[in-house]
Amino acid sequence: MLKQRVITGLLLGLAVLGLLLFLPPVAFQAFAGLALLIGAWEWTRLAGLGNPGLRLGYVVLIAALMALLYLHEGSQRRVVLLAACLWWVFAFYLVRRYPAVGDHWRNPVLLGAVGLLVLLPGWTALLHLGATPWQNHAVLVLLLLV
Repeated sequence: MLKQRVITGLLLGLAVLGLLLFLPPVAFQAFAGLALLIGAWEWTRLAGLGNPGLRLGYVVLIAALMALLYLHEGSQRRVVLLAACLWWVFAFYLVRRYPAVGDHWRNPVLLGAVGLLVLLPGWTALLHLGATPWQNHAVLVLLLLV
């Protein structure tokens, strides 16, 4: 099992390097967007959604929000990043208070909302780095990934 994961990691790493170094930023953004949608599908399983229709609906919602963020630069992206920062401060509070906060956080609707606050900011950050006026945005993205 470990051998398969190492090989997969190496192949994906080479794909990322190739996309970053030899293709325009939009190619890496598309690749990252696909990876994020796969992550959204997995998030639905972690959130406890068993119905494939609900899971697909959540992924479509994430895809629609990703498209909106792609099309709109500026304040919308900053709002997403600010919401993520506030979420991470609150998440730190929850972790510090565990187990006193209880299991009421296992609600699929709440976990779906948390998924939005976890998945979309990563996409937003990659869009921001891809749109940077600095000529070699690939270095910034590689630093982020490292």
